[in-house]
Amino acid sequence: MHILYEEIFRTNSMRSIKSIALLLTFLILSPGCLSILGGEDSKSEEINCELEPNNSSCDIGGVTEDDCFFNEIFTGEYCRLMQSPSNLDYGEELLLLTVGTTIQSLTPSFTGDGPQNWLVNPRLPDGLNLDSESGVISGTPEIESISTSYTIIGTNVVGSSIFIIDIQILPPPPGSINYLDSTIFCTLSKSCGISKPNVSHGLVDNWEVIPNLPNGLEIYDSGEISGIAQQLGDTNHTIIASNSGGSVSTIFRIITTHQAPENLYYSGHPFQWLLGESIDEIPTLDGGEIIQWTIEPPLPEGIVFNLEDGSILGSPSELHPIKEHYITAANTGGSITTTILISVNDISPNNIRYDPYVLELTIDENITNLIPTWSGG
Repeated sequence: MHILYEEIFRTNSMRSIKSIALLLTFLILSPGCLSILGGEDSKSEEINCELEPNNSSCDIGGVTEDDCFFNEIFTGEYCRLMQSPSNLDYGEELLLLTVGTTIQSLTPSFTGDGPQNWLVNPRLPDGLNLDSESGVISGTPEIESISTSYTIIGTNVVGSSIFIIDIQILPPPPGSINYLDSTIFCTLSKSCGISKPNVSHGLVDNWEVIPNLPNGLEIYDSGEISGIAQQLGDTNHTIIASNSGGSVSTIFRIITTHQAPENLYYSGHPFQWLLGESIDEIPTLDGGEIIQWTIEPPLPEGIVFNLEDGSILGSPSELHPIKEHYITAANTGGSITTTILISVNDISPNNIRYDPYVLELTIDENITNLIPTWSGG
């Protein structure tokens, strides 16, 4: 009897009144045991618990989960005092999330007994949820938000633990950049460009071009490229569209050439020169700067073709039958060819004179040879 009373008070937590009452009833009614008044209960009847296991006299008052108070935990054998949760942790102090992207669920860890309730202050961003039973944070952010501190509270009847986490919701990054073409063809000193591209997903906050665009061209906030080309070249550029959520890039080519030459003309064509004549013929031409002049076939001896401006200079020193010559002016924008006719003739004789030019002769008279003089060829 003394040992049973010690068992009642040795339990490390308070038992329910029902359990104590049942145990005392068992002690009072059990044969051979003293009543609480110290004597045997002569009125009690002996019960065979093997035959009547459900009889209330056979309940010896074993401890169950129902016997535990609200601030106790049932161990399977007895009730113990509940412990306050502590050291609450989600493993991350800063979350950088993106609108529309489902997050990997965050499961809390803690020491002590598990929280029975979970709270957060302020309310999590739209699309994110705090499970009120498990404390797991999950979901898909719906709107952009600045970095904000959120206090997570896990609590049970004994106490609570908190964890502060910063969450920032970034906009969705641009998904792709699609221009109408991947190449801009520009003419030196002329306006050129391409209209703004289609950009999928997120809005673009910043445009960057690596390496820089050729002189005279620039990229605008819409992604449009335009300007007046001031630099010849054929260059590749990486165009980057970005926002705080990320970036995307595309490769772009810009080709800048001269304006193609036009209307090449030599005003003296066709040319019929005389030996020794002084020649100076300069062509007229429209369009861009010429960087290369050629002529085929070569000019007659004594005449020079100027490779810088296409002019024809000199003095012919040989006869040249009429012949076609092909002159080509070219630059990075294209070329133009014109045909000229050239002949070099001898100088016609003139002013032929015999001295004396009056002769008085008689029959059968021998005369000396008369040699004429003339000018010209």
